[in-house]
Amino acid sequence: MEMHQVSNHCFAVINEKNRVCDANSGLINCGGGVVIDTQSDLSHARQMISMFSRVWPGMPDRVINTHEDADHVWGNQLFEGAEIIGHR
Repeated sequence: MEMHQVSNHCFAVINEKNRVCDANSGLINCGGGVVIDTQSDLSHARQMISMFSRVWPGMPDRVINTHEDADHVWGNQLFEGAEIIGHR
């Protein structure tokens, strides 16, 4: 996993191996903070949170799930108190 700055307030965590369950995630670090997709398991989610903590001091207020596949949502449980935004 590597973190890349995309713009002033936008960061991406990229899983370079591109295997099954290697989703990418994003962070918007302004306002209350937003994470987009939370990784495939708790280990990857914790690693992502650690990377994002270099540019955002706390947990974000919101999590956006782009879709329901496990590699995008299984880290949601680490974002206790965050509003989770998705679609049916």
